[in-house]
Amino acid sequence: MTTAAADIKLTNHSDNRIEFARGIKDGIPIMTGYFAVSFALGIAMRNAGLTPGEGLMMSVLNTASAGEYAGITMIVSNASLFETALMTLIVNARYFLMSCALSQKLSEHTFFG
Repeated sequence: MTTAAADIKLTNHSDNRIEFARGIKDGIPIMTGYFAVSFALGIAMRNAGLTPGEGLMMSVLNTASAGEYAGITMIVSNASLFETALMTLIVNARYFLMSCALSQKLSEHTFFG
């Protein structure tokens, strides 16, 4: 590898770090909002009798906290697994619609260079 190629690679890596740090800084306001929501969800999950592992899986598998709240409500009301899955799918379906609408506004080069 020539020196010029090594300099370019180093510069790109440095630029990535700067952009990453900028993204972290820009994300702090939304993170604080989700931090508060996570406490509320944790309390609701504990009151519903879920274990920390079950709560973690619920958070991983749901697109939105509204889906988690709906799931917790369904679990507490002794709904069937099918009813719970259907309700959380319906609550989270709005993100499918939003992503379709947003995809129309993005350049085709956004994801594929």
